[in-house]
Amino acid sequence: MTTPIKHMLIPVLFVGFLFTGMITTLLTPDQAYSDAERRRLRQRPIPDQSDIFDGDYYQKLEQYSLDQFTYRERFRMINALTRTRLFNQQDINGIYRHGDHLIKMDYRLNPAALRYAGNLFSTIIETHLEGMAIHYGVIPDKNHFTAPQSHHLQYDYPRLISLLHANITGATYIDVFETLSLDDYYRTDHHLRQEAHVDLSRHLFDHLGIKAPGVPHTVYHTHAGFAGSYYGQAALPLEKDTIRLLMNPTIAALEAFELQNENRLPVYDLDGLESIDPYNVFLGGQMALRRIENPTSTTDKELIVFGDSYMTALAPLLAEGYASVTLIDLRFVSHTVLDTYIDFNDQDVLFLYSTTILNDAFMLS
Repeated sequence: MTTPIKHMLIPVLFVGFLFTGMITTLLTPDQAYSDAERRRLRQRPIPDQSDIFDGDYYQKLEQYSLDQFTYRERFRMINALTRTRLFNQQDINGIYRHGDHLIKMDYRLNPAALRYAGNLFSTIIETHLEGMAIHYGVIPDKNHFTAPQSHHLQYDYPRLISLLHANITGATYIDVFETLSLDDYYRTDHHLRQEAHVDLSRHLFDHLGIKAPGVPHTVYHTHAGFAGSYYGQAALPLEKDTIRLLMNPTIAALEAFELQNENRLPVYDLDGLESIDPYNVFLGGQMALRRIENPTSTTDKELIVFGDSYMTALAPLLAEGYASVTLIDLRFVSHTVLDTYIDFNDQDVLFLYSTTILNDAFMLS
C-alpha cells in the first residue's frame, strides 16, 4: 500500500465511522430511559427561534446526540475500561472496583448535617417519644470495609459517631458495624442483601430486649440480573446481583399498610422487580409511613423505626418479633404531622440510618 493511500485511509475510515453512527442513530428510535444509569435520556429538542439565535438549541441538540448515540452503553464501557486498566484511573464517577464489588468513595464528612440529624432526632424524642425505650444505630457504607485495604479516602467514622453521640439525647446507641461485612451488601449496589438482615435483626433484638424468633427462613423467590445503582454509574463489566426474598410462616402471615392513604401493601411486591429499581420489591419501595402487623405474634409489644431505604428489607424480619412495626421515612414526611397518623404509646423506638443519609441529613424533616 503506497504512502498517499495510507494517509487517506485513516481519515476516510474515521469519517465513515462517524457517518455510519449518525445514520444508525437517526434510524434508531429514541430511548426514553437508561436502565444502566437509572435516568431519563434527553429527547430530540424542538427548534425554537429564540433558542436557535442564542445557541441554546444547539447545546440541547448536542446533549441529545450524546444520550441517543447508537451503542452508547458499549462506548461507555470501553471508556471506563480504558481509563481504569490502561491509564490506571482509580475510580469512575467516584465509584471504584474492589474485587467483585463496586463501591462509592464517600469521604467528605459534613459535621453540620450530622449535628442537624442529632438535633432533629432529639426534637422528635422530646416531642413524641417521652418515656419510651429508644435506640439508634448507623449502617456503614461499603467504603468502610474496603478503604483501608484499597487506600481510598473514607469517612472519619469515629468522628461521625461522636458527632451523633454529642447531639442525640434520650437514646441508647447500638453498634452494628462489627455485625456487618462487605459480602453482606449487593456487589453492584449500596444496600444490604436481605439474607444479611437476618443476623442484623438478631443483633438488634438482643439490644432491644426481644427474644429472637426461632423459625428458620427459606428463599421464597429469586431475581437474577439485578443491576444496582453503582452498576450503570461505573459502566464496568461486572456480573449482576441476585435478589433473594426470605420467607417463613410468620412472614407469610404479615399484613402491611401505607398509613397516609390507608392502602394495603404487599410485603414483597413482585411487580417491583420489573420496575426501574428492583429493590422496590420490598414493601413497594420508598414511602413516608407504613405499618406491618404480625397476627401470629405472641407479644403485644410494638416497634417504631425511623430510617431510610435500608429498612424496607429489614422490616419484615423485625416484624417477626413484634405485634407491629411502623416505618417512618423523614425524607418524605415531616415529624410535625406524625401524631395525625401514629398513636405514640409506649412502643420500642429505633432510629436506624445509613451513613450516606446522615451525612446529607438536611433532606430529613
